[in-house]
Amino acid sequence: MTQTTQKFRAVFLAALMVFSVFAGTVAFAGTAAAANIEQTDADEPLNSAGPYFQGSVLFLDADGLTTTDGDVEDGETLTLRSIDGDSTSFETTINPSEDDDGEPYYAIDTSSLDAGQYLLTDEDGTTVVIASADNEFEIAEQSLSAEFDSDSVNTDDPTTVMLDSNRGSEFDVRVSSEDLSESELEEVFGTDNVTTDDGDVIISDVQTNTNDEFFVTFSDAGTYNFTFSAEDTTAEATASIDVEETDESYSLPDNINVEAGDTVTFPVDMEDSTSADIVIGSTSDGYKVTAEVVDDDEDGVANVTVNTYNPTADNNYGVSGDDDSTVNVKTGNVDDNTPVNGILDTANYDIEVGPSNWYTDSGDGSSDISTLAVTEASITGAQTWTAPVNADSDISDEEDVIEAIEEGTITQGSDIAEGDLAVVQVQASGLAGYVAAQEQAIEDFDGEGDAPQVFNGDDLDLTVEQENPSANREAKMLAASNVDYIVDDENNNMFLLIDTSESNLEQGTESGVAFESGDQFNVTIDVGSADASELPEESVSTTFEVVDREVSLNNVNDDDVVEVAASENATIEGESSIAPGSDIRVRAQSESGATNTFVETQTVTVGQNGTFNASFDFADLEQNTNFTLSLNDQDGPGFGDDEETVEYDAVISGNGTMGGDDGNMSETTTEMNETTTEQTTEETTEETTEETTEETTESTDSGNESGSDGESETTTPGFGVIVALVALVAAALLAVRRDN
Repeated sequence: MTQTTQKFRAVFLAALMVFSVFAGTVAFAGTAAAANIEQTDADEPLNSAGPYFQGSVLFLDADGLTTTDGDVEDGETLTLRSIDGDSTSFETTINPSEDDDGEPYYAIDTSSLDAGQYLLTDEDGTTVVIASADNEFEIAEQSLSAEFDSDSVNTDDPTTVMLDSNRGSEFDVRVSSEDLSESELEEVFGTDNVTTDDGDVIISDVQTNTNDEFFVTFSDAGTYNFTFSAEDTTAEATASIDVEETDESYSLPDNINVEAGDTVTFPVDMEDSTSADIVIGSTSDGYKVTAEVVDDDEDGVANVTVNTYNPTADNNYGVSGDDDSTVNVKTGNVDDNTPVNGILDTANYDIEVGPSNWYTDSGDGSSDISTLAVTEASITGAQTWTAPVNADSDISDEEDVIEAIEEGTITQGSDIAEGDLAVVQVQASGLAGYVAAQEQAIEDFDGEGDAPQVFNGDDLDLTVEQENPSANREAKMLAASNVDYIVDDENNNMFLLIDTSESNLEQGTESGVAFESGDQFNVTIDVGSADASELPEESVSTTFEVVDREVSLNNVNDDDVVEVAASENATIEGESSIAPGSDIRVRAQSESGATNTFVETQTVTVGQNGTFNASFDFADLEQNTNFTLSLNDQDGPGFGDDEETVEYDAVISGNGTMGGDDGNMSETTTEMNETTTEQTTEETTEETTEETTEETTESTDSGNESGSDGESETTTPGFGVIVALVALVAAALLAVRRDN
């Protein structure tokens, strides 16, 4: 009997598949009959394979409804069956209803159905046609999630709630909360597509696959719990948010100091706010500006810069923000902003900060007050520093300059090796504001009239002129436009960068003239020389001389041969005129045809006193071994007459005074304003033992096996930061040693 039932079921399902092929056209016509879904309690028509989401009410027009072997009789009861593989199971019966016009239809409530595949049959068990390929349809569970942008928010600060679902079509969402009334809910979700219904609000036409977000705002503090549910399915989600009372606060630094003509930047700290109003000065001070300060990156701090040079209305009264802050001068009800044409006078100016419009009659008053103290500017002098070739490529702002000084890349000295960088430090306050104003004018220049420039011969005049021209020759001149500059406002410095590797000098009518060894230059900064200048009149200057790029090694004997000890730490010491921080490659290489061949290389850095040293392991080399030491200028054009490499003959000397364990070593330690020299002499006695020819040969082969054919690359750093006094002392000592 069981086998008969299974055979019947197989035949029955096969027949359904066959009949469904030609019944599809009839089904489509049947579902388009007279009944009107808008006049029923249904949500959508059942006319495809779905999916249809749990909770929706499906509509099936009874007029003209067919099965796979005939028509459905009027008033006939249908059966909903779930499909599980090759079998089906009874779910519920569905009786016909009538719409408002009396037309019959079937309504299928999916609220209690599990997710899965279903079909309909008539009273004879024949499948009802619904215009899908096999007359089956899918019921799926709609997902729904809701999440606020933040777990907490301040009162009156807007935030967002995001809804997400696996449903691609638009649907309505009901929002309910036991913590809020209907009117309060409507106020929180105050969007155009929100309506109220029975204590809740309905958000219409939600499209979650486009990441629908809704702005919400809370006027009262508290914890609020919400339920979000799809109107036509069983999908539901909950979310909560803590709302805290806004506690706005604003503060300034205690004192803000700036030299007249300079710029100063100070922070405005904010709590529970992203904007504040500040007032600097007063009408009685002859300078006043009221501005809104906006914390663009919302990190609680907005930076305000005041330029005390020419704070006119056209210059935004001298106030500006940075990349993360905006400063907007306020107009409208503020009619007493007072500009200054020129440099802001030395005086104390009040700075007050508070919430928006705190200074008006209806405002709450300022939250904090500070003082902008403008003091006299001064120009104290100039001095020359040096830096290696191409060092300017790594120097673009004041932080780079400070870092280069700390690392020993920029060192003090007026002898500039040809091709190196001359760095002129002008110690002055009161110039930064002027420079910033000129840079802005250059950026805003429209091409009409004379182009603005920083060194324009009026407020700030820069002259770079040769002091020792040849007979009957005009002095070489460097145009100010060929001088790069960096302003260190915080430390009251301006650095001028002059690249002696460039051929950009002018000499009479000639242009493109090069810097040459022996050229001496005077660099002069004239400040405030023009009658109309607001800057204090002052002139400062310094000099530098271009010298040959030279290098030499110490411990050279009367035959011009460098003597080196046979040691594990044999040290090659030398001196160079190129800038400290420059790199020199030192290579030790055996003579051509030598039995014990070796090549060893180190890249060393010139120290701040112009010296360098490289260490090699020569412990396995025999006395009187000859080799070559070559020195290569790694950064510049070469030494002497543009020689790429300088070579020295060298020899392993048992009594050599250079190198590690077996010789004398002078250790020099330099710190800020103190120089200490320690010299340690070790007496060494070497015993000479006669070896047989075989032993000598074996020793030579052993030295070759120690890796002498390889080439090692190491780097020896410079000595560290040195101040002006130490530089002068070191230079004097070097001069004495050279004279001796």
